Amino acid sequence: MNIQSIDNSYGLQENQLMRVESAQGWVLSCVEGTLLVTQPGFNRDYVLREGDNLRLETNGRVLVGGGSEARFRLAPPYTNRRISEVAGRAVHAGL
Repeated sequence: MNIQSIDNSYGLQENQLMRVESAQGWVLSCVEGTLLVTQPGFNRDYVLREGDNLRLETNGRVLVGGGSEARFRLAPPYTNRRISEVAGRAVHAGL
């Protein structure tokens, strides 16, 4: 099983699993295909389709599976400090 990452982007084949750990607050975005996501401590699983996003709510072991051939991204959470820095740069740039 080969999982490749380019800029926090991952591809999965149908029925392939990937384990994500210590990612509380990170956002998982389905870029293409269908993903099945299981978070420990939650009574439900999530089905994500192209364009769907899910904020990971646990630092435990999250399982991401390809319901079909799929591609997804993981984006780190923004802290209040980082949001202020980004907003400050946007204001400074005249955005």
